[in-house]
Amino acid sequence: MKTDPFTWLGNRSILFKLLLVIFFAALLVNVVISAVFHSLTQQPRGRLVHFIQGYTDFVIRDLGDPPQLERAMRFVDDFGLNIYFIGKTNRWATTGRLEDLNEVKLSRFHSGLGMDYGYDGRKIFFRLIKPQGEFYFSPDFVIDPPRHQIWIALLVMMMSAIFLAIYALIRRIFRQLFVLRQGVWEVSQGNLEVQIPVNSFDELGQISRSFNEMTAQVRGQLRSKEQLLLNVSHELRSPLTRMKLQLEFLEDETMKSRLGWEVAVMDHMLEELLESARLEHEYGVLRKTPVDLVGLVHRCLEEVLPSPQCARLTVPDQAVVISLDERRIYSLLKNLLENGLKYSNPLQTPLQINLQTTSTEVYFCLQDFGEGIPSEDLPHIFEAFYRVDKSRNQRTGGYGLGLALCKKIAEAHGGSLSVQSQRGWGSTFTLRLPLVN
Repeated sequence: MKTDPFTWLGNRSILFKLLLVIFFAALLVNVVISAVFHSLTQQPRGRLVHFIQGYTDFVIRDLGDPPQLERAMRFVDDFGLNIYFIGKTNRWATTGRLEDLNEVKLSRFHSGLGMDYGYDGRKIFFRLIKPQGEFYFSPDFVIDPPRHQIWIALLVMMMSAIFLAIYALIRRIFRQLFVLRQGVWEVSQGNLEVQIPVNSFDELGQISRSFNEMTAQVRGQLRSKEQLLLNVSHELRSPLTRMKLQLEFLEDETMKSRLGWEVAVMDHMLEELLESARLEHEYGVLRKTPVDLVGLVHRCLEEVLPSPQCARLTVPDQAVVISLDERRIYSLLKNLLENGLKYSNPLQTPLQINLQTTSTEVYFCLQDFGEGIPSEDLPHIFEAFYRVDKSRNQRTGGYGLGLALCKKIAEAHGGSLSVQSQRGWGSTFTLRLPLVN
């Protein structure tokens, strides 16, 4: 599948884009400078060609007709100029080696003067064609290719060093951006306590300070919300206690039973709200003891299941002892089992319960084969007061605190609670707990 170049570039990092911009800017600057230099030197170069043409014509006239090697040798001694001549009946070279011309690759000067120039890898040659024959002129100096290669290598190394220095400088400038990205990721994982270090006073530093202020405000707002919930829950305890007391004196048994059920629901809701608020305080209220998780699962099944045939259990043969708050983990397991019984038909298709361990973790998986959870509701089922049944009917699903509390209990133990579900095929809840915490 072909990718649009603009889409590909858009997916790259800002650092890469900046380096790309610097590279093309440097390339464009070199092209512009070369074009300007070529334009400014065009006239001097033309005059230089005229000068070379006039000088070589003078030398050719001085060589005589036919050209004489003896006269040509004076130019070698006086001006350091080697001359080669190829005529119809006569040919010679001041170096004594006409074979030097075999390696010369000639090109035409763009001057209309009929002069060619060439290079054999070490020396420069100029060629003029006259009626007497072909004249080659070569200044008596050597262009040293190894030395040029060394300079080219040094140039490449210096350019690379400059480019690396630019890269390091840009990376240092944008270092705060990488720190900010890490902070955003931490917040996305639920860590609102993160405070990113600020090492600059530029725009990125200002954004980082704003980020820290934002997380502090969010933390404050959440604490205020939790404190309000905790205070309201505590304040409702006393009226509920008085209501329970007054119900005992109610003579109408039907009304007493109905109101008693409503009061019990409210009391249970307040208990879960208080429990959720307690778990918000750095999980300091956990009372951990060594517990056999296999035995805890068995006790929970005996209490919750209406019949042993409602579940198929797979557990390790030996005990799985782990340090945990037994009461809270028991509440978590019980809540998951009750949800599985409520939203499926375990007498027809039993619940699948699997407890397994690794070297570092223990997994409790509960799979039901009920109606499943709609995909649009799946990301929200662990939120407090969220209900898949939007009618808020108590008979069909409580009040939306059970799973939220379960998740907090799992996270309080350093673990996690997740769910996978497909509409019409059931749901699978997975509890992960560390063996050492």
